[in-house]
Amino acid sequence: MPTRYFLRDTPLGGTERAMQIPAGFRPRGGGIRVFRYSAEDCDCRYCLHMAEKEKRCKAASCVCFPERLGAGCVPYSELVSRMAAEISVAAFTMRVQTLLQEKEVMELLFRNARHKNRWNSLIKKGLLEGKASPAFAAALFLLTADEFLWNRAKYHVSGGKISFAEIDIRGIDTDGYAIFKTAKELYGGERHIRLSELTDPDLIGDKLLRLIVNSFVVRRYGLKAIKA
Repeated sequence: MPTRYFLRDTPLGGTERAMQIPAGFRPRGGGIRVFRYSAEDCDCRYCLHMAEKEKRCKAASCVCFPERLGAGCVPYSELVSRMAAEISVAAFTMRVQTLLQEKEVMELLFRNARHKNRWNSLIKKGLLEGKASPAFAAALFLLTADEFLWNRAKYHVSGGKISFAEIDIRGIDTDGYAIFKTAKELYGGERHIRLSELTDPDLIGDKLLRLIVNSFVVRRYGLKAIKA
């Protein structure tokens, strides 16, 4: 039977066929399939490091953390504890751990219902879609937490950028100013608020600290940490 492959049925047949494929051609049905883990896939009972008798993980740190984060099944307390440990300042870590032990449930995210509504409005507008960086998301998370501040800042947010220099904060209260400084630091990387301020309850109250800690978590772990 005539064929355009001279080396058909020889060890070099596959090479000959590959050389005749047009440059840039993609075979149908080809490509890379990305597997997405579910919360069930990340159940710690299936982990090889889990000691069945003690019911605890023997690994020094979770080897499946990226997969669990992607599946949205990492507990809030674990995100905060990991983040605080990375900062590695004893006084800050101790204060964060104290907050985690309080009876009041510390759910990641919003300062109040109005904060949540403002954030969801940005989601609907597509402001956080595509290549929104964790720095941009963390800064927006803080700016939307304060109504006065957001009313001043929203006109200077566009294209994945925030023009902090153009935001007029005259008349802002003490908490709002701390929120603004922290948002500016998370966005630009320059230090505007000291850890010593975060460890002083007289300067930064517990509720404000929770909000700032949540923004740190968003900056560290990205939008995957947000469960609106």
